[in-house]
Amino acid sequence: MAQPTIHTHTYQHFENLQLSAKDFYTQLHSLITEYQFPEVTCRVTPLSDNGSFFSRREYLEIKYHSFKYYVCAAPFGKNFFISWRLQEYVSTWTRFSNWIEGKKGKSFYEQDTEVMFSNSITALVKNVVGKVMEEHGFRQPDAIVLH
Repeated sequence: MAQPTIHTHTYQHFENLQLSAKDFYTQLHSLITEYQFPEVTCRVTPLSDNGSFFSRREYLEIKYHSFKYYVCAAPFGKNFFISWRLQEYVSTWTRFSNWIEGKKGKSFYEQDTEVMFSNSITALVKNVVGKVMEEHGFRQPDAIVLH
């Protein structure tokens, strides 16, 4: 499989706060399930740090077709952060198949549903982050977007 394309990477930092990543993932997963998005799946998945077999961290993976959000909730010293990134995975086979079929790009419908997926999941992550901020007395500044 080819390297994924990272479309967005956003995070929220909490100073002097410790949270349960599992509770955050459960809350977000429940909210996503409530919205009944078609063909969207969620699961907690371990990912290796820099390919290391022993160093693994759990992420909430939210998938729609070739797109995956990876949400990470983790401590960093006395602080805590929540980050989320949207990646697109297009295999070499898919690219080749599209080329053979003469497919020039994505249809308007494919583009529209991808934008709906991206915007909907981003809004729900921000919603749950906002609840955490409110519960722990933090101001709600805009999340930082990294490109």
